[in-house]
Amino acid sequence: ESKVIPFSRLTTTRFLIPMCRGLRSGQIKKTIAKFDLTKKWSATNAAKRAASLQRRRTLNDFERFRVQVLRQGLARTSRKQARAIRKTLPKVGAKAPAGKQAETKAADAGKGKGK
Repeated sequence: ESKVIPFSRLTTTRFLIPMCRGLRSGQIKKTIAKFDLTKKWSATNAAKRAASLQRRRTLNDFERFRVQVLRQGLARTSRKQARAIRKTLPKVGAKAPAGKQAETKAADAGKGKGK
């Protein structure tokens, strides 16, 4: 079945099906089946993304609610881990320990301007 599809909606793939010009639709179907295009296409990231989007479109209310609860749990876990990492990092603008300050001041005092 022939359809006019705008170029802006098309995307290129790595798949190159060897066929001659002027093939009829039956011959094209046989060539595509021999090339195993559907299996190769379903293994691509674009096909997986399209399948997941189609699945999301067909969810009912309860399934959408379950997705929401799972996402909230994931966000809660990631916030908890980020908080734990943040506690281990030094605070921005915090002063160095007293021993370190004294050492750096003594080292700076010995440098002098004229040397």
